Amino acid sequence: MNSKKLSSHINKIGIGNIVWTTDLDGTLLDFQDDPESVTAGSELIQDLRNISKLTGGNLFIITGRNMDFVDRIFFPIQMNISAEHHCHVRGFGKNDVTKPDWSIIQADLAAVAKIDPAAWVEKTKPFSRTIHFRNVNEENKNEIKTCLTQLAIDAVGVYNGQVGKEILGIKFGADAIEVGLKDKDKGIAIDDIMAIEGNTRKIPVFWGDSKADLPAALRVKFYGGIVVAVGPDEEMKKIADFHFPTPENARAELAEISAQYNDKNFIRDTVLDVALRNAAPN
Repeated sequence: MNSKKLSSHINKIGIGNIVWTTDLDGTLLDFQDDPESVTAGSELIQDLRNISKLTGGNLFIITGRNMDFVDRIFFPIQMNISAEHHCHVRGFGKNDVTKPDWSIIQADLAAVAKIDPAAWVEKTKPFSRTIHFRNVNEENKNEIKTCLTQLAIDAVGVYNGQVGKEILGIKFGADAIEVGLKDKDKGIAIDDIMAIEGNTRKIPVFWGDSKADLPAALRVKFYGGIVVAVGPDEEMKKIADFHFPTPENARAELAEISAQYNDKNFIRDTVLDVALRNAAPN
């Protein structure tokens, strides 16, 4: 399908008949060298909140990020969230996941810096450890990714061997390798969302950009929904109904869809929200 016709396609379905799900980084948010410096503009916050109202509250963020990060960049809005590949949720599902004991493989993961000093391990997420290699030399990136992947596989083997169970596995994101719970992924989030009363009669839409989003995209296809791919990932593009080259393009389409909602009270609420954001302590 032509990506320029996504908004009209959604209009034909009726946005109130849609379950709207989306990834964040690389999909609606621009990548940054430092993942913690990623921000969400006030326009995006307003558009997402519009979409939430238009869908009757059926907007869900499905991300590998932790809950605290999502709350920080969207403050003061609290959204329905599946965080860390569905290890931590709000607004649906259950929080019954045990955090891994990362001390078991702390030394193993620390060896990332020996492979390339520009690669590093993100340790802020309770349920996962993410190896980032976005900033390594482009000429050697594939070779470095291979070495980092093997390191991650070895670390997972050490952990699972010590605890005596297949607890951890790896997932691939955009210039990132995530070590996390093997039996959790974004596809399970879609299943839990579609199990909410009334959603089985609705059409799910999922926006994603990387291989880590494939489980969600495939489940959305299972439910007869629409997949929107953002960015260059060929596997996502292959199964997508619509494609946008960059998060900026995706945000522009989201803004067009959001603009259909003209509730003056909501606009006034949004102005208040932005004022609260600006007044919030850093």
